[in-house]
Amino acid sequence: MADVPRSLVSSSARWIAAKTLLVAPYYGADQDGTRGGWPQAFVERIRRSEFPQYIWDCLPIDGSSESILRLDQVQCIGNESKSLEILPYRLGDLARALVGEWLYWLVEGCLLADGLLAGARRDLETL
Repeated sequence: MADVPRSLVSSSARWIAAKTLLVAPYYGADQDGTRGGWPQAFVERIRRSEFPQYIWDCLPIDGSSESILRLDQVQCIGNESKSLEILPYRLGDLARALVGEWLYWLVEGCLLADGLLAGARRDLETL
């Protein structure tokens, strides 16, 4: 994200150039008695990458053993918001490329034919 020079917005409201983060929520998928979780048959289909709005994951944090990322709930929040907790985990280059393709699939309605995600989905269909 490019910084906006202060001289361009010095007499404007701060929100015009305030930095924001694009975030999407994760939900615990487990049905463990303390939470309803997600139906297992649905999680299985999400795990096979059948839907562009859902990504199955196992997060390196305590709590749920399986999580679902909802790309259809992406939103901007303030960079210094108390609505999020920044953890020390980061996606590697390959994972970032895969999420980028997944967002493309959600927004454009089609997969990149020669992309990582298309290949992964072909592999997952055989499981």
